[in-house]
Amino acid sequence: MVLILVPLFLFAIFSMHDPKKRLLFYILFFLFMSIHTENSWIAFQSYELKEGRFQGIGTVVEKGEGYYKIKERKGFFPKKIRLYTETNLDVGKDVEFRGTFINREPSMNPGSFNSELHDLSTGISFRIKGNSVKYTGKVHPLLLWRENIKKEIQEIYKENLLPEQEQIVSAMVLGMDPEEGISQSFQNVGLIHLLSISGLHIGVFLGILDWIGKKAKFSLWFRKFFVHTFLVLYLFVTGWPIGAVRIYLALFFFDLGKMRNRPVDLYYALFFSSTIVLLKNPFSIFHYGFLFSYGSVLGIYFLYEKIQSWIPIKIDWIRKGLAISLAVNGMIFPLLLSIQGKISILSILLNVWIVPVFSFVLMLSIALIPLHFVPFMGGILGIFLDGTLGMSLDLFRYSSQFPINITIPFMGWGFSFFYIFSLYFLGKGWVKNFSPKMGRCIVIQILCILFISAGIYQINRPEGVLTQLYVGQGDSVLLETRKGNIMIDTGGSPYKADPGSKYTLSYLKRRGISTLDYVFVSHFDADHIQGILSLSPEIKIKHIVSNHIPYDKELYEAIEEKIQEIEIWKEISLSLGDFHLRSIPILEKVSEDENANSMVLDLEYRGKHFLYTGDLPLEYEDRILEKLSHVDVLKVGHHGSKTSTSEDFLEGISPQWAIISAGRGNSYGHPHEEVINRLKESGVSILSTMNQGSLHFIFKEGRVEIQTHLPQPKITYQEILVGALYFAILAGIFYWGIDQCKKVSQENGINRIV
Repeated sequence: MVLILVPLFLFAIFSMHDPKKRLLFYILFFLFMSIHTENSWIAFQSYELKEGRFQGIGTVVEKGEGYYKIKERKGFFPKKIRLYTETNLDVGKDVEFRGTFINREPSMNPGSFNSELHDLSTGISFRIKGNSVKYTGKVHPLLLWRENIKKEIQEIYKENLLPEQEQIVSAMVLGMDPEEGISQSFQNVGLIHLLSISGLHIGVFLGILDWIGKKAKFSLWFRKFFVHTFLVLYLFVTGWPIGAVRIYLALFFFDLGKMRNRPVDLYYALFFSSTIVLLKNPFSIFHYGFLFSYGSVLGIYFLYEKIQSWIPIKIDWIRKGLAISLAVNGMIFPLLLSIQGKISILSILLNVWIVPVFSFVLMLSIALIPLHFVPFMGGILGIFLDGTLGMSLDLFRYSSQFPINITIPFMGWGFSFFYIFSLYFLGKGWVKNFSPKMGRCIVIQILCILFISAGIYQINRPEGVLTQLYVGQGDSVLLETRKGNIMIDTGGSPYKADPGSKYTLSYLKRRGISTLDYVFVSHFDADHIQGILSLSPEIKIKHIVSNHIPYDKELYEAIEEKIQEIEIWKEISLSLGDFHLRSIPILEKVSEDENANSMVLDLEYRGKHFLYTGDLPLEYEDRILEKLSHVDVLKVGHHGSKTSTSEDFLEGISPQWAIISAGRGNSYGHPHEEVINRLKESGVSILSTMNQGSLHFIFKEGRVEIQTHLPQPKITYQEILVGALYFAILAGIFYWGIDQCKKVSQENGINRIV
């Protein structure tokens, strides 16, 4: 169906000479093509009604870590399924499978990973845990060929390169996932994009293939056919990465325009390529790869020349490289804040010369494939690549020890839209006869709006915010005040999962927090403090405080080795403005039961008390009653386990609110029904991270306001479609505006417009 409709769309958009008609046709066509997304969503809802069971037949199209991507073999718009199974499956073969639905975790903290939206943006309808999987006997030769090609190329790299260098090259050329340590080295210096297949690859291949075509004396049309055929095969082999698809579609549109003698500008080409991507999956608009890819190109399109004219450096390649880096970072600034909470000056500087180096590395990596079969050439080229990539990795790891960052909290999507529109209109107005007076007026307006916004924020800024983070089956509390930031526990896991990075670190970045004044360790169970290992080196921690040295010193020693010495405080008394934190001693000697060693903390704000008991067993709770007779908010002990929070304890402290920190679908059954009943019988209102996500207590002028991250209004299909259509219409209006601006420029005798 898609193969029939897309050519009709291309024919219509080129045949209609009136831009208004083309835009109208695009909108109607987009509406029609989006139906398959709604069908998938409705199907998902109907499957849920079948008691969570699923049975289907599909083709294995991709292998991941612990899962397979399955494409159903039915319907005009077959659904894609992520199948988790221990059965070893071969890509390119059909399987019949049965299983149960896996609930996808939404965003549980502001800015945290949203697996629901991520699946939709990557075309995954739902996830299945396979109970029974077997081959049907049907094979798809093209998919088998793709898998074999990737394996053969990877074997060439393994034979000629060192392990780390092989993983980098395989990621750059084939889109394979490198080990976490390598990815982190690139991430720390803001160069993770080099490990993704993007427009850089299309540019390199285009140059190589065009050179081959000219040397072979191909005709122009055959050369174009040769280039496009190869590029489509490459995109197919690498799994259609969105960054590369974006530039290929723009290239295709350029060449199609030449065939019809209708020159195409860059903006219209980008509009066309985004159209095709959104036709395939409207949810792609929520994919960070889509946003970064198109945002980067628009930054170069709108800002590059003007920024270059401002840079007083005379060395041409440095000036141009710095201008490109600034233009890209300027346009994707809101996205960087939403993910990282900072702007990396080091990344901007390194991009100036690392990108050209890696462009050359990419060319050599491609050349290594045929040269592998030439005696000695593969080894010689491998030695050169090993040296270049080895030095680059060493540089990244060394540079990451001296980060140059500007920490800025994410200020919301409203500010982001204002920022992007400001850049657009400034960029649109940059013509040679642009009035300096008008430019100054616009800049003054922007500065006034920012100044007023900052003033309003400062006036409404609370005295503090206390956040009980969702960290899965664990514990983590963050107190932000005007005098400093405190964290009680960081979350963690004794297993392979990394809640510290997934939840705690991502939230700190979102809030623009780069320093924690104190991290208090309630006790040394992994689900409370193992996550601290993921905070370093991105978060500076001034003091790590515990009330004891545990019997099992493995985690204790790991923290001291990787981060810093743990300070042992027998008693805690700390004030940050109106916030006062004190400890309530429980044991005189360290117990072998680590839960019994839990640090009990009382946080007081203007007479309101918040009590944190860690995993303290109920037999020790009476010792708290000796020091504290009432609390307003109780953090329920041990994630709501029946081994804590007795009836006598609740009666003694009479809390108004109770916080339960537990993971969705945890295997312990937390919180236990007995504890829930105890709280209800005591008239305590319950807040739970597993149901409501992160819990926020906002302190202002003696009042405490409670906010929960969930539930949030469910994003409906109609809202997503309207948002995508808004983007499409906006893009059309932008193109129309640029076209009109060009006409005005030409009438005034102006030849250049940015």
